[in-house]
Amino acid sequence: MTTTTPDTIVRAAFDRLNAHDLDGYYALLAEDVSYTAMTTTHGRAAARAVDEPGFAGLPDHWRRIDRLLVSGDVVAVWITFGGTPATTGEAMEVEFCNIFEVRDGLIQALTIYTDWPALFAQLGG
Repeated sequence: MTTTTPDTIVRAAFDRLNAHDLDGYYALLAEDVSYTAMTTTHGRAAARAVDEPGFAGLPDHWRRIDRLLVSGDVVAVWITFGGTPATTGEAMEVEFCNIFEVRDGLIQALTIYTDWPALFAQLGG
Protein backbone atom coordinates (compact mmCIF):
# COMPACT_ATOMS: atom_id res chain seq x y z
CA MET A 1 0.00 0.00 0.00
CA THR A 2 1.42 3.37 -1.03
CA THR A 3 0.67 6.42 1.07
CA THR A 4 0.12 9.61 -0.90
CA THR A 5 0.42 12.33 1.68
CA PRO A 6 1.37 15.84 0.60
CA ASP A 7 4.98 15.35 1.67
CA THR A 8 5.33 12.03 -0.21
CA ILE A 9 4.04 13.69 -3.39
CA VAL A 10 6.55 16.55 -2.98
CA ARG A 11 9.42 14.15 -2.25
CA ALA A 12 8.43 12.13 -5.33
CA ALA A 13 8.49 15.34 -7.38
CA PHE A 14 12.07 16.09 -6.27
CA ASP A 15 13.11 12.47 -6.85
CA ARG A 16 11.79 12.66 -10.42
CA LEU A 17 13.48 16.00 -11.06
CA ASN A 18 16.78 14.65 -9.76
CA ALA A 19 16.39 11.59 -12.00
CA HIS A 20 15.76 14.02 -14.91
CA ASP A 21 12.36 12.37 -15.38
CA LEU A 22 10.56 15.52 -16.45
CA ASP A 23 7.53 13.64 -17.78
CA GLY A 24 7.19 11.97 -14.37
CA TYR A 25 7.54 15.29 -12.56
CA TYR A 26 4.94 17.09 -14.66
CA ALA A 27 2.56 14.14 -14.22
CA LEU A 28 2.47 15.07 -10.51
CA LEU A 29 1.15 18.55 -11.35
CA ALA A 30 -2.58 19.13 -11.65
CA GLU A 31 -3.66 19.94 -15.20
CA ASP A 32 -4.64 23.47 -14.06
CA VAL A 33 -1.73 23.99 -11.63
CA SER A 34 -0.92 27.53 -10.53
CA TYR A 35 2.85 27.83 -11.05
CA THR A 36 4.65 30.90 -9.73
CA ALA A 37 8.34 31.50 -10.30
CA MET A 38 9.05 35.10 -11.32
CA THR A 39 5.57 35.30 -12.82
CA THR A 40 2.48 33.15 -12.45
CA THR A 41 1.32 30.76 -15.13
CA HIS A 42 -1.57 28.33 -15.10
CA GLY A 43 -1.56 24.81 -16.41
CA ARG A 44 0.86 21.93 -16.62
CA ALA A 45 1.99 22.79 -20.16
CA ALA A 46 2.68 26.41 -19.22
CA ALA A 47 4.72 25.31 -16.19
CA ARG A 48 6.77 23.02 -18.39
CA ALA A 49 7.35 25.82 -20.90
CA VAL A 50 8.72 28.00 -18.06
CA ASP A 51 11.07 25.28 -16.78
CA GLU A 52 12.41 23.51 -19.85
CA PRO A 53 14.79 26.22 -21.15
CA GLY A 54 16.46 26.38 -17.74
CA PHE A 55 16.76 22.62 -17.45
CA ALA A 56 18.20 22.43 -20.98
CA GLY A 57 20.88 24.96 -20.06
CA LEU A 58 21.72 23.08 -16.87
CA PRO A 59 21.92 19.46 -18.03
CA ASP A 60 23.22 18.08 -14.71
CA HIS A 61 20.70 19.94 -12.52
CA TRP A 62 20.07 18.56 -9.04
CA ARG A 63 18.41 19.61 -5.82
CA ARG A 64 18.82 18.58 -2.18
CA ILE A 65 16.07 18.95 0.39
CA ASP A 66 17.51 20.84 3.36
CA ARG A 67 14.28 21.32 5.34
CA LEU A 68 10.68 20.31 4.84
CA LEU A 69 7.65 21.51 6.77
CA VAL A 70 4.09 20.20 6.35
CA SER A 71 0.92 21.98 7.45
CA GLY A 72 -2.18 20.21 6.17
CA ASP A 73 -2.07 20.27 2.36
CA VAL A 74 0.80 22.77 2.25
CA VAL A 75 4.44 21.69 2.10
CA ALA A 76 7.28 24.21 2.43
CA VAL A 77 10.64 22.94 1.23
CA TRP A 78 13.99 24.65 1.54
CA ILE A 79 16.38 23.23 -1.04
CA THR A 80 19.83 23.71 -2.42
CA PHE A 81 19.71 23.63 -6.22
CA GLY A 82 22.75 23.23 -8.39
CA GLY A 83 24.45 22.01 -11.50
CA THR A 84 26.88 23.14 -14.16
CA PRO A 85 25.50 25.71 -16.59
CA ALA A 86 26.40 25.11 -20.22
CA THR A 87 27.09 28.85 -20.53
CA THR A 88 29.85 28.97 -17.89
CA GLY A 89 31.01 25.40 -17.31
CA GLU A 90 31.35 26.29 -13.61
CA ALA A 91 29.42 24.46 -10.89
CA MET A 92 26.82 26.60 -9.15
CA GLU A 93 24.46 26.34 -6.18
CA VAL A 94 21.59 28.52 -5.00
CA GLU A 95 19.03 28.20 -2.20
CA PHE A 96 15.31 28.03 -2.92
CA CYS A 97 12.16 27.88 -0.85
CA ASN A 98 9.26 26.17 -2.63
CA ILE A 99 5.71 26.21 -1.30
CA PHE A 100 3.52 23.39 -2.62
CA GLU A 101 -0.24 22.98 -2.24
CA VAL A 102 -1.17 19.32 -2.71
CA ARG A 103 -4.71 17.95 -3.00
CA ASP A 104 -6.12 14.77 -4.45
CA GLY A 105 -2.61 13.35 -4.94
CA LEU A 106 -1.49 16.19 -7.24
CA ILE A 107 0.38 19.45 -6.87
CA GLN A 108 -2.29 22.13 -7.29
CA ALA A 109 -0.03 25.14 -6.75
CA LEU A 110 3.70 25.80 -6.54
CA THR A 111 5.35 29.07 -5.56
CA ILE A 112 9.12 29.26 -5.97
CA TYR A 113 11.22 31.77 -4.04
CA THR A 114 14.92 32.46 -4.59
CA ASP A 115 17.35 35.28 -5.15
CA TRP A 116 16.61 35.49 -8.87
CA PRO A 117 19.42 37.94 -9.77
CA ALA A 118 21.99 35.70 -8.00
CA LEU A 119 20.64 32.65 -9.84
CA PHE A 120 20.83 34.34 -13.23
CA ALA A 121 24.35 35.62 -12.52
CA GLN A 122 25.50 32.07 -11.75
CA LEU A 123 23.79 30.78 -14.90
CA GLY A 124 25.81 33.25 -16.91
CA GLY A 125 22.91 35.36 -18.05
